[in-house]
Amino acid sequence: PVANFVADQTNVTPGTTVSFTDQSTGVPTSWAWSISPATGWAYTGGTTASSQNPQVTFNTVGQYSVTLTATNAQGSDAEVKTNYIIVAQVTGPCNPSVTSACDEFIQNVTLNTINNSTACTTGGYASYTTTNTSLAKGSSYTITVTPAIGTNIGQAYTDDEIAVWIDYNNDFTFSAVERIGYVLVAAGWSNQFNFTVPTNAITGAVRMRVRISFSDATQGGAPIDPCAIATYGETEDYTINIIASGGAGVDDSALSYVNVYPNPTENEVTVDLTAATENVSKITLLDVTGKEVKSLVVTENSITKFDISNLASGLYQVVIAGSESTLTRRIIKK
Repeated sequence: PVANFVADQTNVTPGTTVSFTDQSTGVPTSWAWSISPATGWAYTGGTTASSQNPQVTFNTVGQYSVTLTATNAQGSDAEVKTNYIIVAQVTGPCNPSVTSACDEFIQNVTLNTINNSTACTTGGYASYTTTNTSLAKGSSYTITVTPAIGTNIGQAYTDDEIAVWIDYNNDFTFSAVERIGYVLVAAGWSNQFNFTVPTNAITGAVRMRVRISFSDATQGGAPIDPCAIATYGETEDYTINIIASGGAGVDDSALSYVNVYPNPTENEVTVDLTAATENVSKITLLDVTGKEVKSLVVTENSITKFDISNLASGLYQVVIAGSESTLTRRIIKK
């Protein structure tokens, strides 16, 4: 037999049941399903790993690879779909704040092609998610975070904390293992952090968070937290495009430089095609079930906007069809 299968939906929220349909040819007589990782999900509806068309409830945020082995008297064949099921929350990342803004703040962030100098932001949070750079899996980089106190660039208070996170699995949280840099400001401190992009990071756009805050436990939190309200400091968010391994700036898809923003969004989503190096022919918006809700034929690689104000809140896919490849980005509609 030749094994094959399809799921009724591949981008879901926790607690969703996914129905798998066997599409194998050659008249198989038995089926063996395998899902990796082995936790975070369960068979349901009376089905098991040996059912022809099982139902699986996914409970934990993450990416799941699915394998079907179809067997008959002539032998067996396996079909593997890597990171086929993506489970994500739809709440979006937290927006931290401070109660006393514009004391110490982030004056500059430099990483790869990002070099962003800014003034202090009222409220202590700034979204620069339209500012992005591409980082390759397995490659090493250095990020420089320059603080300031008023007009004194490069200055920070003793016991200020600076940290950087990249949401490598795109679950809209910043976990401890996703923190790529940290420093407690003291004598001899450095504002540069070296890190390596994990090879198991998802491919596509994810969020990077940069934060400075005062570390006194009564003033805003020690150790530094990516979400907590602080008394002093600032937080900035950026977009990182994770691309295939092979070195910085090298990718196996000319569409990897497409930028989709803002994310999450409420009324409008922008698709910036200007950096793509292959021609895009169509952009399609799919809901969580895979149903097409909007589409647009593209005649040139420019900046395109979708009005999504009338759509229900939830997870959507933006599918960008190029002349040689297809790119999918996930967005959250608030």
